[in-house]
Amino acid sequence: MNLDAVIETLASGPWALPVMFICTVIDGFFPPVPSESLVIGMSTVALGVDPWRLIPIALLGWAAAVAGDNLAYLIGRRCKFHRLRLFAGPRAQRAVATAEKALLRRGTSVILTARFIPIGRVAVNMAAGSLGYQRRRFFIATVISGGLWTAQALFFALVGHVWFGAHSTVAAVVVGIVLAVTVGLIIDAVAQRRSAIDRRAAAVEQSKSAERHDFTPTQ
Repeated sequence: MNLDAVIETLASGPWALPVMFICTVIDGFFPPVPSESLVIGMSTVALGVDPWRLIPIALLGWAAAVAGDNLAYLIGRRCKFHRLRLFAGPRAQRAVATAEKALLRRGTSVILTARFIPIGRVAVNMAAGSLGYQRRRFFIATVISGGLWTAQALFFALVGHVWFGAHSTVAAVVVGIVLAVTVGLIIDAVAQRRSAIDRRAAAVEQSKSAERHDFTPTQ
């Protein structure tokens, strides 16, 4: 049995959908779990074996993404998530600080964007819970972002299938995953750039405010 056949057998097996669902939920608060890769891989295989299987993959992926994001929100609301080992490093701490400031400024748009950045989404969702972001608005935002995230995964799976599906399932899956990683890195870079601009603007405003405060008019 070649590698393509092994992947197709595993992705079409009875445990594939439950495993994908559980991993996607966990990925909502523990980013090392490769949920997007699983959704893309299973979708790519489904396109070549049984396209109707895309329906449960999409619905379960969407539901799991929403559930994972809202679990992260609850964790942030109920515990001091800054102290979790996941956020122990300086880069993770900066991500949390950036997430909190961005939420206070842009709210829903930050939640929508963060879904596509693994560590970013965990930091943003937990920060939303910690800051007491309105639960109903957060849930609606995660329903939208989860749907967009799932649609993106299916699109990348389709691209991989169109390019390599007829020749190699493995190559098609790899292409889809590489596209997802590339887009994620681009979104992350844009988000960091936006945060840097916001920080500079805040620093300038703070400096001007300090100058106004220190200014004493002469008689």
